Amino acid sequence: MRSHLSVFRITLYLAALLVALYVVVPLLFVVLQSFNPRLTLWPEEFTLRWYQMRSGGLVPALITSFSVSVPATLIGVAVSIPLGLAMTRYQFRAKGLVQQMISLPIVVPGVALGLAYLQMVNSTFLRNVHPLAILIAVHTIIVIPYAARPIIAGFQALDRTLEEASATLGATPGVTFRKVVLPLLTSSVLSGAVLGFSRSLNDFIITLFLVQPGVVPLAVQVYQTTQYGLPQLTSALGTVLLLFSVAFTTVAERILRVEVEV
Repeated sequence: MRSHLSVFRITLYLAALLVALYVVVPLLFVVLQSFNPRLTLWPEEFTLRWYQMRSGGLVPALITSFSVSVPATLIGVAVSIPLGLAMTRYQFRAKGLVQQMISLPIVVPGVALGLAYLQMVNSTFLRNVHPLAILIAVHTIIVIPYAARPIIAGFQALDRTLEEASATLGATPGVTFRKVVLPLLTSSVLSGAVLGFSRSLNDFIITLFLVQPGVVPLAVQVYQTTQYGLPQLTSALGTVLLLFSVAFTTVAERILRVEVEV
């Protein structure tokens, strides 16, 4: 029996290692190429020339990405909290429809969504709206499914007796929600914000349909630099996007870990 368990464990470890290599090795290759002065498989020397601020519109792309992702995440979380409250505390006829609508941006292919948003913008009064506002609105729709799911799960896991105790002590529903429910939802809200922000920051397909000159997020800028014939520049932009995503996720996980320990 032990020999069978050992073989199974070794097989499991090997499978996990292969998956890790499948994910990590291409990313390491991208990072290495971003420091390569010439187009060779392995860098013979290293340079930072591809990270110069003027290269590939790095700074404007970063500013645009954060100008879109941060407001979209804040709005998405703000919408997801009352949405989670309604989905877990109330019964209404359209509840099943709302659940399906929440999942719609995840289920529908990005190409179809991007084309639909593009046609809607071009055929309505939205054509006169600033493209940055359009991107924020669309990215808010992208963020909501990823923010709403952890928040809804957080509402479902709450101990209702704490709210009942607060009401027994004379607190109004608004005070109970603000001082009892919201603090208990901190981890769920942070989880939703992390997922939503990462999804918005890295979105490419939908965003590609809606970008206009001067308003190009980093994910689309990475794609556009491939047309310059400089893969090292593309690798540098991809590395910056990767670092921001990893850094944000790491910080958020540490905050969540502290919340759980407390």
